[in-house]
Amino acid sequence: MRNYISFLLVITLCFIFLFTGQTVYAAGTDSFSIDAPSKVYEGDTFTVVVNGTGLGNFYGYDLRIGFNSDILTLEKVETQKDGFSVGPISKGNEVICAFTKIGDVPEMGGDLKLCAYTFKAKSAGTADITLNTVELVNKKLESELINVNKKVSINVQKKSTGGGGGGIYIPPEPSSEIIKGDDGTVRIKLQTSLDKNTGKAESTVDAKTLEEALSIAQKDSSGYKRVIVEIPETEGAEEYALVLPAEYVSKETANNLIEFRTPIGCIELKDNMFTKEQVGDEETVTIRIGVLKTSALDKDISDSIGNRPARRFAVDVGEKAFDWVNSNSPVSISIDYKPTSAELAEHEHIVVCYLDKDGNVNTIPNGRYNPSTKTVSFSVKHTGQYFVSFVKKSFSDLDGYGWARKAIEVMASKGIIKGTSETTFSPGEKILRADFVLLLVRTLELEADFDSNFDDVNPNDYYYEALGIAKKLGIAKGVGDNKFMPKENITRQEMMCFIDRALTIAGKGVERGTIEDIEKFADYSKVSSFAVESVASLVKSGIVAGDGTNINPLDYSLRAEAAVLMYRIYNR
Repeated sequence: MRNYISFLLVITLCFIFLFTGQTVYAAGTDSFSIDAPSKVYEGDTFTVVVNGTGLGNFYGYDLRIGFNSDILTLEKVETQKDGFSVGPISKGNEVICAFTKIGDVPEMGGDLKLCAYTFKAKSAGTADITLNTVELVNKKLESELINVNKKVSINVQKKSTGGGGGGIYIPPEPSSEIIKGDDGTVRIKLQTSLDKNTGKAESTVDAKTLEEALSIAQKDSSGYKRVIVEIPETEGAEEYALVLPAEYVSKETANNLIEFRTPIGCIELKDNMFTKEQVGDEETVTIRIGVLKTSALDKDISDSIGNRPARRFAVDVGEKAFDWVNSNSPVSISIDYKPTSAELAEHEHIVVCYLDKDGNVNTIPNGRYNPSTKTVSFSVKHTGQYFVSFVKKSFSDLDGYGWARKAIEVMASKGIIKGTSETTFSPGEKILRADFVLLLVRTLELEADFDSNFDDVNPNDYYYEALGIAKKLGIAKGVGDNKFMPKENITRQEMMCFIDRALTIAGKGVERGTIEDIEKFADYSKVSSFAVESVASLVKSGIVAGDGTNINPLDYSLRAEAAVLMYRIYNR
């Protein structure tokens, strides 16, 4: 019966759309826009999108457009999904398409992409596309007819046929092409110009093209619109550069992602990569990724890199090189990599290293190899020289700690945990409060500007910065009187409280637990009231498992236990 009613509703709505103009439904403040390229070439296929902004609730709609049929051919029309579509239907000089939801489902409203029209340019000239009317209908079959009368003009240009004398037709390469994917992302395909003297292949995306791409991109699950800029492989290129309008990468807050894809690596940046102060009055910025020539490096470093990828990440502001740093908007980099069979067997030991200005090698903690994508990925907060390496760090005193060996070795290879000497880890020793906080800060790569610290922490202490960050972020709250007791041992429940707070600060918070989640442990009643929620949440998430019988909240944590927990956090 429900399906029959839905069928009747579809038929009724379609009848209203196509043959009536009844206006009894009062919508909110409605506005409509048309996204279209300003210039195309004969033979090109392109998309025109009609968007609605601030629409009141409605169940279906009818759009009527007009266009120059002597210049353009309508190839395809796409409306909203999850419903029933009618059209395109030609009626005089208009093309009509309609859409309605089906069944007892919520109405639409707000900001929506209503319809996408795919055209083919068949001859040169100026083609006008006009959105004549939009009719909205609610569930009660009350409709509102809106006279929009908005127009866009598209310049269709002839393709060059070369020199005189009946020459061969050679279609020019367009400087940019916008393609929308099914996942809501938008790709911009650019051509490059190669400087043979420097080996730099440069591409430029202008504000109009970027704005057009962003207007048709859809937000992902994280709330970002993603635009992918693709650069083709260019023979002789050793560096690829993308010139962008500065205003599109110096926003106050991040709303969009721009992914710069090249044959030698991908760079993903947010639109707040630069601060206003960094950009100044400059109109453009340039993002560059190049092959790092290892022959110019110290021999020990060059030998350690071998045939693995090494890249230089740099930026220009205006025409000048810029030493970019921004801890609030890290850039993600990924590089294709084919490991050896030995490396693939232990791929967690594939790491990324940073070569600083003094020639020191530093491991990037977040660098890792993904077997499914066959890429090495890492995020950075500054420009510099980076390379892929393989590090298998181990210690001589791990016998008897097989349950923790992998975690210790992987986290040591990432540069996150240190041994008590070059050859020993002391896995059975109790870990100090300061050392545990230091591990947390390194694992999650936490940063914060701080101007005060605990009174029992001195500026010369190796954990001074980590505790200052943890105090500023509210992870470490001390024991009273602005003291932290950094050299005391840490209980397991204190450790779990620190982890819980740190994960929340890092945007990796776990689902909240209750005392019911820890009642399976024989000693759950020993968990202090201040720690119950944190302990229960980590147990519920699987980060903490106990020993099968007890949770041991008041026992002191061992260095091996801390390493295992850091490993689990790292891989969340």
